[in-house]
Amino acid sequence: MIRFLQEKPKDKIRKSQKQERKTAKTFSGRTQAGSGSLSGSKGDVRSKYNLIECKRTDHSSISIKEAWLDKIRKEAVKEGRIPVLAIEIGKRRYIILEEVYFIWSQNDA
Repeated sequence: MIRFLQEKPKDKIRKSQKQERKTAKTFSGRTQAGSGSLSGSKGDVRSKYNLIECKRTDHSSISIKEAWLDKIRKEAVKEGRIPVLAIEIGKRRYIILEEVYFIWSQNDA
């Protein structure tokens, strides 16, 4: 009976793909085929300077996993890009950067 109240997997996929498209547009980048799951195409969005992993929820909070940060950092550093974690909570969007990249961006501005 409660099952019909839960979000369907297709809805979750559609919302995640929408977040990836928005992020790609914001960063003047492109989405990765298979959301970065294919060999040789890491991350969800790739821009000129960034490799971006996207995570989202419709709940009021999200737990940020160290494994997400480690994964995107390793992949980005291999490509000479800045690792970015893009988080969407409901309708709000956030960007998480390692402190060193944030400081670098402020000094470069």
